[in-house]
Amino acid sequence: MSAQMLAELPVEDIVAAMGYPTSGELFAGVGGLGMAVDEVFGTKPAWFCEFDAAPSKVLAHHFPDVPNFGDVTKVDWSAAPRVRVLAGGFPCQDVSLAGARRGMQDGTRSGLWSEYVKAIDALRPDWVVIENVRGLLSADGEPWHPDLIEADAEVRRIDQLIRMVDRFLHENPARRREGRTPHVVEWRRAAVRLARSRKRAVRVRDRERGLVRRAIDTVLRDLADLGFDAEWVGLPASDIGAPHGRFRVFILAWPAERTLPDPSSLGWGEGRPESAGPSRRPDDELGGADSALTLLPTPTVVMNDGESVESWSARRERVKATGVNGNGMGMPLPIAVQLLPTPQVADATGGHATRSGNRADEKLLPGAAVDAVIGWGPYAAAIARWELVMGRPAPSPVRMDGKGGKARLNPELTEWMMGWPFGWVTASVIGLSRAEQLKACGNGVVTLQAIAALRIMLARPGVPAVEWEVAA
Repeated sequence: MSAQMLAELPVEDIVAAMGYPTSGELFAGVGGLGMAVDEVFGTKPAWFCEFDAAPSKVLAHHFPDVPNFGDVTKVDWSAAPRVRVLAGGFPCQDVSLAGARRGMQDGTRSGLWSEYVKAIDALRPDWVVIENVRGLLSADGEPWHPDLIEADAEVRRIDQLIRMVDRFLHENPARRREGRTPHVVEWRRAAVRLARSRKRAVRVRDRERGLVRRAIDTVLRDLADLGFDAEWVGLPASDIGAPHGRFRVFILAWPAERTLPDPSSLGWGEGRPESAGPSRRPDDELGGADSALTLLPTPTVVMNDGESVESWSARRERVKATGVNGNGMGMPLPIAVQLLPTPQVADATGGHATRSGNRADEKLLPGAAVDAVIGWGPYAAAIARWELVMGRPAPSPVRMDGKGGKARLNPELTEWMMGWPFGWVTASVIGLSRAEQLKACGNGVVTLQAIAALRIMLARPGVPAVEWEVAA
């Protein structure tokens, strides 16, 4: 059957012919999260949903027979093919610590979570996989209530008065020479009163803001309203050996009726029995030789870089002796490393060596790459560690193709840092510009990081096994 004939078949017929359970990916980007889902769940992609032209070219190149539905807000999910696993990292701009922090309100990019909810409700998948930035834990997940709006306005009003007093006292040399004349003394007293008022106003604002649901609370509440239970984990990419931090939050959800009972009620005190599912292992066998992917014992948010294996093992036994599962401890990485800056969308338009203002001491990836031309400098250990994981050497950090032959950040380096196959976004046949390649990396998902997060959550008590009825 030709590729053209295959493309004309309904998706359901293609899936039936393959005999695989299927996945669908919203906000797919270049498919980094979808690759992790298909690895862990044994699925094949039935469709993508990505509106941006550049990443859509990547998907079309690597998955030529998989349709792309485009704009998520224009899809009729009641008519879309049902998938067994629905995945996606909804836009992070408004919850990211690097963004405007407008939260998940209507009209924001992150507010597109509501479109994800519509898809879950219509498709009723067996599993839902969600990825987002650390800011999901702290950003607002709903509009501010009137008392908070009023409290925030009061803080801003006082801040404006403080700036006015500061200008009066410090910007005019003549007033500084006046010293302790009566009107200057009164302005100084006003500054003290304003500082005290601001402390009180900030306490009121913080109290009122504590009543606002956070973004992750909104996501978990919406999943519960749809009848789904969920687990979540926060994991840096460096925990699986990546040469950069890139902390991400992963959520795994499933229909609540499939949730297993509390293991303590089943008499599993000596360790729960192994499930028949392909992704379930008792904690002590995580990362075993017979698992589909050899993992470190359950990674934690903070790893103990530099600790010897012998020291870690002894500490684990001490923790287990207290009645706590020692596998919750992070396995030490073999060497302490200085991590590279995390690839970000700004790399596509940057080129500066550092940030500005009070973050001027932080290098951007282009600046770090230029410094790494000879021997990788302080990043050598982090690079060597990831080279072992990836099984191939790091690309050159720069290309001498800038204006006048100047060095510019090599997109192949950021692609390699994300753990994607060589040429996943940088292959010339795909046709992306250098800026588009860097932007795709900045928006992407480290696939091995997502795989590790999914396996951590699937191994937790109460999470059902992954079991498919696949056509022969």
